[in-house]
Amino acid sequence: MSFRRVLTVLVCAVVISPVPARGRGAGTLARALAIWSAADRDRDGRITRIESASFPIDAESFRRSDVDADGAWSREEFLRFYRRCVIASSQEAGVDLDAEIARLCAMQKARAIEEARRCGPVRRPVEAVRKP
Repeated sequence: MSFRRVLTVLVCAVVISPVPARGRGAGTLARALAIWSAADRDRDGRITRIESASFPIDAESFRRSDVDADGAWSREEFLRFYRRCVIASSQEAGVDLDAEIARLCAMQKARAIEEARRCGPVRRPVEAVRKP
């Protein structure tokens, strides 16, 4: 089954799932967070592969969406996956979901900059000076 097909099936399952939507459509942040809460059964802030069994997703697709490769989805990884599913199913992502994804991307960039600052200045190798 192709990755796009898996995403489409997931969104279809999300749209018809019994989790009540607090927003207007499947592409809202409220809907994504409701699904996140229902899937995170042990309330540890992560969705493991076992907890993801409620989604029609294969192990390979789950692994590819697990960006930090820790064996579970963080809230951020799930929201990014959910947004991709919504878009793959030709639905519109809500403004609130897009804004949250943009906020998460900005935070990720800020963390990368802060980490680079902690490592110190980047030292570039001195190029050999050629004499004519």
